[in-house]
Amino acid sequence: MYQERFEISSHDIDPDGIVRPSCLLRYMQESANHQMRDEGPSYMELFDEGKAFILSRMVVHTYAPLHQYEQIDTFNWPSEGKGATFYRCHRIERDGKVVAEALGYWALVDIHTHKLYRVGEVTFPNYTQGELKELDGVRFKSSMSSAVFSLSSMTRS
Repeated sequence: MYQERFEISSHDIDPDGIVRPSCLLRYMQESANHQMRDEGPSYMELFDEGKAFILSRMVVHTYAPLHQYEQIDTFNWPSEGKGATFYRCHRIERDGKVVAEALGYWALVDIHTHKLYRVGEVTFPNYTQGELKELDGVRFKSSMSSAVFSLSSMTRS
């Protein structure tokens, strides 16, 4: 599991002072890109090999709002995929409490032929991986315990 700490920027909040959903996703993806860079191959190294990950869909659960200048810890890890789908799980915590989780469904494509690679045709042995489990009917894995917050906690405090 790859971990990284960020501070919510003043540019990432909406008029109510809550982080915008697009920015929440950006923190998740930035951490995933850093894992690829640090553990290799990086996204650009894959691209130089004629490969690119394309996001098919992403399931996101948010449990509490995030505000300007709060410190967050991001956790992400790829998990064993199925068919032509590669999974990447994400979790964001504030003060040790889970505030958001996500599961990304990715395809790896040959950028020249547009052929989809199947799981097993390409391996990523350097990436720290994790297993999948169920999260509200969505396959998800976390090796750390997750706190669950009510959706009513999404309002500004």
